[in-house]
Amino acid sequence: LRGQDGSEGAPELCLGEADDIAAAATLLRSLEVTLPDRIALVGGSTGGCFVLRAAPLIAGLRAVVAFVPPTDWRGLVAYHRTSFVPATETLCDGGTRVWDIGGPALADVFDQMICGHIGCSDAEYDGRSPIPGVPFQTAPTLVVSAGSDNIVPLDQQVLYSVLRQSSGHPVDVYVVDRCDASGTP
Repeated sequence: LRGQDGSEGAPELCLGEADDIAAAATLLRSLEVTLPDRIALVGGSTGGCFVLRAAPLIAGLRAVVAFVPPTDWRGLVAYHRTSFVPATETLCDGGTRVWDIGGPALADVFDQMICGHIGCSDAEYDGRSPIPGVPFQTAPTLVVSAGSDNIVPLDQQVLYSVLRQSSGHPVDVYVVDRCDASGTP
């Protein structure tokens, strides 16, 4: 992707990266070793945003999987400006982990990446959101959410899923305890 791992350009925070992913899908489909009808997209966090934005640009995807993706940048920045609080997670082994990355400082970083200053316009936030592509994304999609994530809150994934269902795509919700053994149905 642009600006990653020595490539040209600069990261755009869920804008041009979708075009890069669409170009990569075209390249993969042109290779003899690739079955063109078996291309899927997987991404986590901002990578989840990238794949949700790219999916409407790529016909015939087999599946799309997004782990805890931001889906509404305006809402995410507002959350970090007004509602963020550090959280302590209880781990499966009984230990704890403090999640304290976020708040107004992170909102400022997002704004600088999105529009180059604090307080982006609605259009600048919306231009990076996967939400406008919901009606055009037809591949089976799995959005994996964290029950309580104070970096990208659950309402980000719920919003995408509700809009997807309202556009005629069935949405199933599965609740899995993070401490269940691997493979638990």
